[in-house]
Amino acid sequence: MTESKIRARFRVYIAASVDGYIATPDGGVEWLEAFEGADFGYGDFFGSIDTIVMGRTSFDQVLGFGEWPYPGKPSIVLTHRAPPQAEIPGLHYMQGEIGRVADEILARAGGDIWIMGGAETIRGFLAAGRVDTFEVFTMPVLLGRGIPLFLASDSIRPLNLVESRTYANGVVLSSYSLE
Repeated sequence: MTESKIRARFRVYIAASVDGYIATPDGGVEWLEAFEGADFGYGDFFGSIDTIVMGRTSFDQVLGFGEWPYPGKPSIVLTHRAPPQAEIPGLHYMQGEIGRVADEILARAGGDIWIMGGAETIRGFLAAGRVDTFEVFTMPVLLGRGIPLFLASDSIRPLNLVESRTYANGVVLSSYSLE
C-alpha cells in the first residue's frame, strides 16, 4: 500500500471588526491593540503553517513594525512593483495569475500556507478557488468604514462551519472550510 501525500491547505487566519473591516481606510490596524496579550491560539497556528503569503501592501506594513515577525518561515510577497531591498531569510517575490502562483507555492510548501493578507490577496485566492479554510476572529469593534475583508458579489459561496469559539473579551472565532 502506498502512502498518499496530503495536500497543503491555503488558510486565511485574520481579525475583522463586527462590520467586516480588517483595517481602517488608511490600512491601519491600531484598533487591534486593545486585544494584545490575549491568547487566541496564534502560537499553535503559527507552528502549524509552513509558508506565508502576503501582498506587497501588507509586506510594506509588516516591515514598518520593526523586526521581521515571521522568522524561520518561507514568506512570499505577491507584487508587480520592484522588490524592496529587504534582507530577510526565506523571502521570495512572485507575480502572475493567482492559480499559477498558487500551484508554484504548493510545489514548494512542506505544509499549510497562510494567506496573511491583505484583502486583495485574500480575494484573489478566493476568486481562484484556492482558499481551503477561513479562520476569522470577529473583534467586538465597529469601525464604520475601512478595508473590507469581502466585497459585494453576485455569487453565493457556501461555507462549512468547523468550529466556533467565544473568548471572555468578546472575540468570536469562526472557522470554516470551503468545499
